[in-house]
Amino acid sequence: MIKRFTQKALAVFVCIASIISLCCCFAVNKEKKFEKAGLTITLTSQFTEKENVQFTANYVSNKIIVTTVKETFDSFKKLGYKPETMTTKTYAELMQTTYKSFYNSASDISEENGVSSFIYENDALGKDYTYIWYGFKGPDAFWGVTFGCEKNNFEKLENEMRGYAKTVEISSGESTDNK
Repeated sequence: MIKRFTQKALAVFVCIASIISLCCCFAVNKEKKFEKAGLTITLTSQFTEKENVQFTANYVSNKIIVTTVKETFDSFKKLGYKPETMTTKTYAELMQTTYKSFYNSASDISEENGVSSFIYENDALGKDYTYIWYGFKGPDAFWGVTFGCEKNNFEKLENEMRGYAKTVEISSGESTDNK
């Protein structure tokens, strides 16, 4: 009798644990929209926003990091550029040149649906990382949106990061210069 009760209790426990486990898996991967300063991106609930003064927004999961930088047209005008006539490719070329000087590994620029991107690599804290940088143009600013992960995970996460990039929406938002 006790053996039978123990078997039933174990079976009930396994069922409950399985249901909780299954619910947690679905909850973790639920889509979640993040918005800051005129940029909206859809990630998953695995991401959390982390403050970092170097970025307009910084979103982190246990596998992927997403950083955004808003660069207002006024900041480009101060440097002698005409941002109203610049394309995302022109912006990407400027950023690629800068990134090559720091990281020596920026790939060629690719374009899709008016969005320019390139891949670069960097090491930090003893680990190698691979990043995809995307350039977007809004009504008052250019946006650099970077997706990164550990280099050894890049192949399996690249499509996921590119999918997140396709969810980016730009509006005017509040003005934050290079922040």
